Amino acid sequence: MSPPPFRDSVSLSGWLLADLLLGLAVLFFAANTVGTQAAAKPASSPSPTVTAQATATPRAERVATITRTPIPTSAPCQPTVALQKHELHVVAGPGGRAPGATQLHAAFASFGGSRAGLLLTFGHAAAPVVGENIAGQVNAALRVTLPALFGPETVMEAFHFLDGTGTGAVDFQIYLFATACH
Repeated sequence: MSPPPFRDSVSLSGWLLADLLLGLAVLFFAANTVGTQAAAKPASSPSPTVTAQATATPRAERVATITRTPIPTSAPCQPTVALQKHELHVVAGPGGRAPGATQLHAAFASFGGSRAGLLLTFGHAAAPVVGENIAGQVNAALRVTLPALFGPETVMEAFHFLDGTGTGAVDFQIYLFATACH
């Protein structure tokens, strides 16, 4: 007769942990499954249709029949962010400071009539904190000087770009709202 297999509680607990993680992963994926909604039926309103019917007697009767004619309804337009990246570079203002209002107006002049959905701003500086402060100042200035382009719905993020020689310059990555409905 052979000896029973060696069973260590530590190795068994490892298998138990692996099984629990597998079960949690299955629950996570099941909970994050997204279903699609059925399309809403278009609203319809009755419209009268008059038809004549002949009977066995020599007289004709008019019978009004109401049939439902569907009225097309359009889904509300949902603004979307176009996944086309526009990159800009604006040189530093006087004295190595952040760009001024006139520089910002000139840089974003080609986007007239558009709305920004996301703006990533990279402030150039030798230290990360200084670059992020420059980017934050420029973002605040853009909300004030160009409110038609950068409204309250625009997400603005401030980042740094390590650069010892170009302190004050700013790089932008801008993503615009799409104007068409899908």
